[in-house]
Amino acid sequence: PKLTHLNNQLNEIDAQIVAEMKKVASKVRGQYTTALQRENMLHDAFEKQKQEANKLNESAIEYTLLKRDVDTNRQLYEGLLQKLKEAGVSAGLKSNNFRIVDTARPPTGPIEPNIPRNLMFAVVLGLGSGVGLAFLLEGLDSTVRTTEQAQMISGLASLGMIPLGSKSAREGPNPKRLVIATSKEAVELVTQVRPQSQMAESYRALRTSLLLSNLGAPPKVILKRAKRLPALTARWFWPRKGSESC
Repeated sequence: PKLTHLNNQLNEIDAQIVAEMKKVASKVRGQYTTALQRENMLHDAFEKQKQEANKLNESAIEYTLLKRDVDTNRQLYEGLLQKLKEAGVSAGLKSNNFRIVDTARPPTGPIEPNIPRNLMFAVVLGLGSGVGLAFLLEGLDSTVRTTEQAQMISGLASLGMIPLGSKSAREGPNPKRLVIATSKEAVELVTQVRPQSQMAESYRALRTSLLLSNLGAPPKVILKRAKRLPALTARWFWPRKGSESC
């Protein structure tokens, strides 16, 4: 029992020691926090005072510069005032200290307009504008004029080229119908009425190109998407070879 009692006392002493240590630690922690806050406040106050000191230094520098400008302007004003007084005194003194260096001569011709120069500028400007306009119109022109251009744009081979007819001036339901340039026949009938003409020969060349486009198996059906006139002419021309057309 005595040993148990001693153990109990030892445990109580240990508990008291731990409690005291916690109190001391809490107190020290509070003091540390207070000291840290005070340090931060002092640091902020120091930075604020430092900024104020920098502002004072900048103000002092600015004041020095302004004072120097004021002194310089004052000296300039005094110098100008002195020269103004001297000029007033000099103006009161009449003097004839001048002489003719050279007599004036009338010009031999007018300065403006300079006709040769203006003509040269007009020629250069006209040539430049004409060349520029020509290049501009050439760049804006999207008309296909040759077979090579059509092949380059479409990426396909050319089968032939049909000459263009001329518009007729006759009266009727279709006064703008195309006719052969050397006669009054309609272009649709060129292979019938003028089989030896250049236009009929162009249609024969077109037929040959179509027949030879696939050797050994000439096309039986041709789907055409173009003007109505060549299609009608080809319809007139195709039965000559014994083929059907529609």
